[in-house]
Amino acid sequence: MKHYAVIGSPVQQSLSPIMHQWVFDSLKINAEYKKIKLLENELPGIIQKMRSGELDGVNITIPFKESIIQYLDKVNPRAQSIGAANCIIRSDSMIIGNNTDWYGFIMSMKRNNIDLRNKRVVVLGAGGAAQAIIFSLKQMGVKKIDILNRTIKNALKFQDSHI
Repeated sequence: MKHYAVIGSPVQQSLSPIMHQWVFDSLKINAEYKKIKLLENELPGIIQKMRSGELDGVNITIPFKESIIQYLDKVNPRAQSIGAANCIIRSDSMIIGNNTDWYGFIMSMKRNNIDLRNKRVVVLGAGGAAQAIIFSLKQMGVKKIDILNRTIKNALKFQDSHI
């Protein structure tokens, strides 16, 4: 059996286990998907569980999308540019991070025929998901991005950002 999880704090709100388990069951894949609530200092333990085969893959939610990167062996170039990973897998002996948030956002815009080229866009929040959205918006040719966040400090980290 394969073992997957979503990690974060809080994590109880996540629908990932329900969605993934439905896919596993529908496709008759012998796998389970659970929630794991963590503290920051427990991230290395998750990586160790992946190295040992106890976990085969992990989705990351708040607040660890940025801090997980330091524990990975390899990071996909887009996730590296974004500065946040929302999923990690084990491939051979390597723990590899990726970011799928940016792609999901771009695809949702395309499927809904939303063209943001040369538009002004407001992003609410300045966490890992916001970083992926900003990356996407730049790829889509947005003219100006305004970031609104609870703290000015976190919003300012995107000023003149490389994302």
